Amino acid sequence: MKKYLFNPDKKFFKANLHSHSTVSDGKYTPEELKKIYMDKGYSVFAYTDHEVFVPHNELSDENFLALNGYEYELIEEKSEEKPTNRVRKACHLCLIAKESDVTRQVCWHGRVWGNALQILDKLDYDRENPPYIPVYSGEGITDVIQTAKKAGFFVTYNHPAWSLEDMADIAECHGMDALEIYNTNTAIRGWEAYCPYIYESMVRRGERIGCIAADDCHRDEHFFGGFTMISASDLNYRTITKALEDGDYYASTGPEIKELYFEDGRIYVKTNMPITIKANYGSRYAEMHHEVSETSFPVREDDIFVRITLIDEKGKCANTRAYFIDELYN
Repeated sequence: MKKYLFNPDKKFFKANLHSHSTVSDGKYTPEELKKIYMDKGYSVFAYTDHEVFVPHNELSDENFLALNGYEYELIEEKSEEKPTNRVRKACHLCLIAKESDVTRQVCWHGRVWGNALQILDKLDYDRENPPYIPVYSGEGITDVIQTAKKAGFFVTYNHPAWSLEDMADIAECHGMDALEIYNTNTAIRGWEAYCPYIYESMVRRGERIGCIAADDCHRDEHFFGGFTMISASDLNYRTITKALEDGDYYASTGPEIKELYFEDGRIYVKTNMPITIKANYGSRYAEMHHEVSETSFPVREDDIFVRITLIDEKGKCANTRAYFIDELYN
């Protein structure tokens, strides 16, 4: 029986899920970002300004969906060995509201900067209790993730290389919905922007998470490097966030997936051009087929998972999430 991993009756909507506007430290207003990205074929745009949750539902229309969110930082405490921000590890999480009427900011700590200082009186946060104190540790990051998810947010773990984190740090964090496998801002600034090995290490540990690619745009040079293609029936707010919850999306810096399904012990993939296609399994060596626009790979019942990577002649990649074997065979 054929099991579609991307339903052919649904559409793909191009999305940027990490951005910064003049609400915090970006160059462009929310309205300007809408036009800039719509002109390049994007339909979904998550507004995730630093530390302040400002909904932008007024920007949504039949051709454009504004997702509401913010980026949350946890940072290592200062010490004699690490006295400044430049040498301290950080964790950045994007919290994207699953419903358009969610407005309350969770884990409020009061540390804001830039233009956000001017809008504190307009934010919806807990003013009756002391601020939440974020602690940079596996336990502390996990607490923020779980608190945000309970409050109705989709949580992504951002740019681990830029954050000076390694696998040992991230392995202690649990419950995230997705990890940024590529971040354009990180690439522009000279860090390792493409981190499939971190993603695969997480799923080998049993974390059932997706992978996204995003621009993390502040200025012009950060635009249009990485994007996420979301498979959904329409551009309704909850339809799109439900697709994110269900893992119905893939990350890309260029190549496109046209079909992806599982049938009779094999995973089939069709792309938009002849390309290198790779299957990773988690428990055995990857298989790679060169210069093909459609192909298939065997999937064994004793594999941990399978996921597909497309690589074009310029080295640009598309990555599916890891599909665990019980998803395919059950």
